[in-house]
Amino acid sequence: MCADRQSTILSPDNQGVPVTKIFGRKLWISKDGSCALGHSGMRNDSLDEFVSQIVDGKIDMGKVVKKKYFKELRDFNIDRLGDRIPELDKLSSFLLITRFGNCPELYSCFPLGRVEERSLTYIGSGSNRVDDYFKAVSILQDAKNYIGVRPEMSKREIMLTYGLEALGYSQNKDPFSSGLDLVVATPEGITDHFEDLQDDFKLRIDSIKSRYKGDNTSNQ
Repeated sequence: MCADRQSTILSPDNQGVPVTKIFGRKLWISKDGSCALGHSGMRNDSLDEFVSQIVDGKIDMGKVVKKKYFKELRDFNIDRLGDRIPELDKLSSFLLITRFGNCPELYSCFPLGRVEERSLTYIGSGSNRVDDYFKAVSILQDAKNYIGVRPEMSKREIMLTYGLEALGYSQNKDPFSSGLDLVVATPEGITDHFEDLQDDFKLRIDSIKSRYKGDNTSNQ
């Protein structure tokens, strides 16, 4: 579990306008070492008091994960919702790690009390960027499987293969793109492979076109 230390304070009129940023902890460990938690949501004194109850063992987290229901968190968030319309930016959610029976488990604790076990998850304002990262990792792994990256391939060979595959993919999407130019830079120097990649395709096309020069017949 990891987190940054920056929290955003919203404007008092609850319009979601950030007015300042503060630095502080978003991760805590219970005093008995049975669990750790990370927070996402509105940070204020009531949140600190709620976290203290968990840290001090006043909330039975073993019961929470056994029932997959966090009633105390639900009640806490309902009190924060407001008394006119739901003010969703005031809600809090948690990631929870427990080690009951010396077996680490990860859970998502949702604002209305639902608790779900996870193998990997992320929350908070940066979650979209984290999601993009893991999607990129997934795409990269798919690419490795597709192009047949072998354990014995050097980093140079892998990078060159990726580059060429990316170019080929791009060209397949662009009917006006063709041909290949390549320059490879290594610590030893830069090598121009332009001449190595020439072929007689253009010459053949020119030859075919030349056969029809001067053909002014009306039948096409």
